[in-house]
Amino acid sequence: MDYWPSVADLVDTRPWYQNRGIILVNICVGLALLTSYTSGFDGSMSNGLQLVDGWQEFFHEPTGSILGLLTNVQNIGALLALPFAPLVTDGLGRRKAMFVGGMIMLGGVALQVQSLDVAQFIIARGLIGFGIAFSVNAAPLLITEVAYPTQRSTITA
Repeated sequence: MDYWPSVADLVDTRPWYQNRGIILVNICVGLALLTSYTSGFDGSMSNGLQLVDGWQEFFHEPTGSILGLLTNVQNIGALLALPFAPLVTDGLGRRKAMFVGGMIMLGGVALQVQSLDVAQFIIARGLIGFGIAFSVNAAPLLITEVAYPTQRSTITA
């Protein structure tokens, strides 16, 4: 008589840290989890930069609407990406969409690092926000799909 295993028979009952496959999955999931932190960290870093005297001098002490735009342009970039991010995520897949977002963010970082004036800095921050939208859109879906079933509820909580 043939024996068909149930799902419970197929689940590894060892602790997760003793299973190499689960460790590798958790590392990949951990990298995807970092995307939610990048947005918050980048916003905090932007606010912190405004306190640095060298930054103030280099950008000629921006005030008023320019300072507000410097702070919020990342969110504007993310808003502009909203129509495209789900299409890219569904069309290319979650992992590739995160890669596209990462490449866009790296382009923004490269422009931001070499910014010579406020306009370049604003464009760079907008580009970073545009890329973050792709990554933040795809990451939760990827995490939910890839997380090991017995850990999925904890990881996605």
